[in-house]
Amino acid sequence: MEEKKLILRKPDEVVVRMYGQGFGDCFLLAFPRKKDGQKVDLENPSYVVIDSGVFYKTPGERARMQAVAKSIHVATEGTIDLLIATHEHQDHLSGFQYAKEDWKKIEVRRIWLAWTEDEKHPATQQYDHEKEALQLQVDMALKVAHRYREQDPTLARELQQVRALTEFAVGGKIRPPRRLSKLPDLVLDDFAKDPGKRFNPNVKTERDFCEPGQVRTVPGTAVDAYVLGPPTAEARLVQDFDAGEVYPEEEPNKEASNAEHQAALAALAKRLELAAASDRAERESIAAALRRRLSADADSEPMMDAGAPFRGTMSLPYAAARQHPFFRNRYFEGRSDRQVETDWLRGFGRLALQVDRVINNTSLVLAFRLPDQRVLLFAADAQVGNWLSWHEIQPRDWRRPEGGQVEHRPTAAELLARTVVYKVGHHGSHNATLKARGLEMMPDGLIAFIPTSRVFPQNQQHWDIPFPTLIEALERKSGGRLVFPHERSIAGSTNTEFEEMVKSESADEKFPPMQLRGKTIEEAVPLWRQVRI
Repeated sequence: MEEKKLILRKPDEVVVRMYGQGFGDCFLLAFPRKKDGQKVDLENPSYVVIDSGVFYKTPGERARMQAVAKSIHVATEGTIDLLIATHEHQDHLSGFQYAKEDWKKIEVRRIWLAWTEDEKHPATQQYDHEKEALQLQVDMALKVAHRYREQDPTLARELQQVRALTEFAVGGKIRPPRRLSKLPDLVLDDFAKDPGKRFNPNVKTERDFCEPGQVRTVPGTAVDAYVLGPPTAEARLVQDFDAGEVYPEEEPNKEASNAEHQAALAALAKRLELAAASDRAERESIAAALRRRLSADADSEPMMDAGAPFRGTMSLPYAAARQHPFFRNRYFEGRSDRQVETDWLRGFGRLALQVDRVINNTSLVLAFRLPDQRVLLFAADAQVGNWLSWHEIQPRDWRRPEGGQVEHRPTAAELLARTVVYKVGHHGSHNATLKARGLEMMPDGLIAFIPTSRVFPQNQQHWDIPFPTLIEALERKSGGRLVFPHERSIAGSTNTEFEEMVKSESADEKFPPMQLRGKTIEEAVPLWRQVRI
């Protein structure tokens, strides 16, 4: 389909367009624009963009995101009524950096962000403090790793990767953001701080922070967005697993007793809960060890470690051990992964990954309720704790931030039961779509959008994404209405088969094949695929 302005064909129609840049989210929605007592303007719908990013190791990432921005410019004629930035990860926001010059040509009239981006929110300040503490620990660990780079080069590389998880890359360089636990400064400043310098000086870009329980109207429409997440409770923010709610790695053996299966799941859940509970204690113990290590001269006197099993007079200085033939031959000249001297530092990898998962749980989750009560659910990368928190919102909690009456006060279960479009959480990962309190509450025949490359996350990153048993469940629930960026879904249905069930459309323009070290890892895919509902 030729690139041109995106318009509606019917007064009650909604268009959902998913861009296919790879492992990353970018959606363009077109809602009927309706003013008081006036007919719907089919030629000028209200345009909503949700995120624009791609994973940073994707081949041709900059060119791909520039093509996306150009397409959005054509489709909206350079004006977006609402931009929604869900959370701070690269695969959701890097497009605003990679295609900065293209985005400067697009007028953004309003921005929605999660409450976690509000510097004045008390919960944000609390979480900022914890992330800042972790960042300082990672920085100290890197300094220690630098001392050991000769005997354990793998450690330095590992910690550098950990550091990348806790910072945001800007212009090819790693730098910490001014606002910890926030969207990158580049995005917020560029779109919300000085809009008059970017756009028409007469157009003011408004910025809203969304909290669970709020009901916000999509600008210029009769569509209400119910804010479901992120949760403000710390226990929910850090929760990324529930054995009874995530899809299993493989279908349970039907011959095995249900009691045995449930007992196994409960045991696994208990182990994971204990592991999660130890995260903070581990962080504190590593920080204490780092302070001792940095305050000592690692190449001279033995370090005073209160947790050491022997007194300092019974220990051998590190520099002396390196010179002793016995230790040099059997320890320092061996494989670095068999040495224990720096093994304690590797705990930072687990801590940083835990923080990375918490960031997924800070995703802004919206349920768009259409006038006919149909719901479009955009869950970003929300994981278990975020999902469970939706069901803790009571009907009486719904409120409009600007005041006004909330006519419809549904439960989360009722919103899920009316979901006709589901943006699958976290590209189809194992813990980003719940079972009993999620997908199983949605109606049969829904349309599921899964924004991920077919091969890149599995073949290049060795991630089990999209998760096979989740895809099978989505296939059953949707009746095959799965929208992937590529022509054939992982479940097996072809684009033609899908179009027979749903009025889907694809761009004529395609992204070039993904090339890695001279080898094609994925064939060309359409620039976008969209559905009219």
